[in-house]
Amino acid sequence: MRYPRLCAPITIRGHEIPNRLVLAPMGTKFNHHDGSISDRYVNFLRARARGGAGLLLTENTHLRHEYTESTSMGAYNDRLICGLSQLPHAVHPFGAKIIMQISIHGGTASRRVIGKRPVAPSAIESPLYPQVPRKLTLEEIEKLIDAYVQGAWRAWRAGFDGVEVHGAHGYLISQFISPHTNRRNDAYGGNFDRRMRFPSEIVRRIRELCGEGFIIGFKYNGFENLPGGVDPTLACRIGGRVEQVGVDYLHVASLGGPIKMGEVPEYPAVPSLYTLERNPLLVLAEKVKAGVQVPVMAAGGFNRPEEAEAALAGGAADLIAVGRAHLADPAWGYHARHGRPEEIRPCIKCNQCHLVMRKGHLTRCTINPALGELDECRLDRTEHPQRVVVVGSGPAGLEAAVTAAARGHRVTLCEKDSEVGGNLRLGSIPFFKEDLRRYFDYIRRRLERSGVQVVLNREGDVEFLKTLAPQVVVVATGAEMTPLNVPGGEKALPVVSALVNRAPLGKRVLIIGAGFVGCEVGWHLAHEGRQVQLVDLLPEAKLLAEEHFVNRATLFYQLNRTGVSLLCGASPKQITDRGVVVNLSDGEERLLVADSVISCVGFRPRRKLYQELLREENSWDVYPVGDCVKVENLHHAIQAAHQLARHL
Repeated sequence: MRYPRLCAPITIRGHEIPNRLVLAPMGTKFNHHDGSISDRYVNFLRARARGGAGLLLTENTHLRHEYTESTSMGAYNDRLICGLSQLPHAVHPFGAKIIMQISIHGGTASRRVIGKRPVAPSAIESPLYPQVPRKLTLEEIEKLIDAYVQGAWRAWRAGFDGVEVHGAHGYLISQFISPHTNRRNDAYGGNFDRRMRFPSEIVRRIRELCGEGFIIGFKYNGFENLPGGVDPTLACRIGGRVEQVGVDYLHVASLGGPIKMGEVPEYPAVPSLYTLERNPLLVLAEKVKAGVQVPVMAAGGFNRPEEAEAALAGGAADLIAVGRAHLADPAWGYHARHGRPEEIRPCIKCNQCHLVMRKGHLTRCTINPALGELDECRLDRTEHPQRVVVVGSGPAGLEAAVTAAARGHRVTLCEKDSEVGGNLRLGSIPFFKEDLRRYFDYIRRRLERSGVQVVLNREGDVEFLKTLAPQVVVVATGAEMTPLNVPGGEKALPVVSALVNRAPLGKRVLIIGAGFVGCEVGWHLAHEGRQVQLVDLLPEAKLLAEEHFVNRATLFYQLNRTGVSLLCGASPKQITDRGVVVNLSDGEERLLVADSVISCVGFRPRRKLYQELLREENSWDVYPVGDCVKVENLHHAIQAAHQLARHL
């Protein structure tokens, strides 16, 4: 067996779990506004159990009625038990166990959602809180403890194998545990023992009510990026204490806290595609495990079976929580068990899943565009196969072609270059894009097995399309770099020349445009040993402002670390043989000396073919998709292409 430790069973509180792979708890927005369970969420969990996860942790389940607009699971009322029971019923037939994660927000709650001032152990200002919360009274604390216990009781009645008491990520229990947020001087604060009283009483009372056969896990921060917050030494004490109280496993996480541009915490809660260290939270789990006897669960960006296997083999953890990678591929565990990691659709850590969910949308995955469908694992075969021609083999074209072929259409893919990939291939070149390269390899393997006829080195022009006699034409011609319209603009190299054609650049490189492409290319070239300067018209605060906050902060941190300089509020006036003359926001004109200049001022849609096809009189159905419609990002290109092909 290729991954013997990952596939080995483990027994917790008398429950045999078939392997060490855990579906990490993740918000989805799949459930109803009152917290009741939806068919979409039932199918989501069923797919991961069928796909090989031995233990499934539900998304955070709220225990107070005021959170009824959160669309997260609810266990605050007995009327919800019947719906909750669908989840164990869905996953148990596959041999998997299921645990409900329970928590209360406390001071991190939104007043807009709960309709009143949030409460917390102490009424303090904190980077963690949106406003100063109200201090809890002793009577209120007792009621909150009871809310946890009753939530666990409802989980037991619904057939769950246990609960995970959520004491991490700034939720209420972590607010009691942390010296940063707990400034009380009574029975629930003032020293370590009193700060630990709140979670300890919750665990003890759950055990008393739900019995000896009910699993109780505890998730908490191994590190908090807050002044005076939990550090690894304190985390070990916390783990030892809750073990004494009677928890059955420890799930070690991290609180990244507020992140400023150009700064990243030592232990990022959500490692991104720009985080170079693999699985950076594993060391926290390892430290805790050294001092306890109960199983320890590691988390934090695992997306490869070999990394999970190595963590288990090295004794750093007993269980591995896989989150975003399970969104990317529900059969992650199945492929690992059968020793076929190359079949796993690889998570690229772009964090779009988290970003769209934070915006209030259903969770979506860039490279698994079926995520969020009522049955994401089923792609119906068409009853009316058609001749489909896809023009362009960038991310949208590739997804459209393989999905249409999977539905039973006869597909031809035309590509003007000598190999497929388009801007996906270009974006995979930087040294830190290893996960994106893995996805590129994955989609090419799907293409090879799909039966799609691939035509390379051929423009998909109107005359050639006529020879193919299509019934449907999908135009996925993508986008091209926007020209730099300043005197001497022709001296600026396009990105393709710098990355693909390896044009001689010299030591000093100036990049015009500090969007994603400019920043990524700048980091890549600085890593190669060049002196890089980025120039952009926007002020620093507006650069990449719509991107996921962790991605943005980490990318700018890496730029700073590698010595890339950033000049904001500067517009290019002229490119000369010596460099670039820019106008600064204060009116000053300055020459920025450089050996070479790269233009990254943006992309514009390639619409020529689509416009020509609209003028043609023929019986084809023509659909544009991806960047040739509107230049956005990889997530939107693949999503749009999949939805189009899914409904052809």
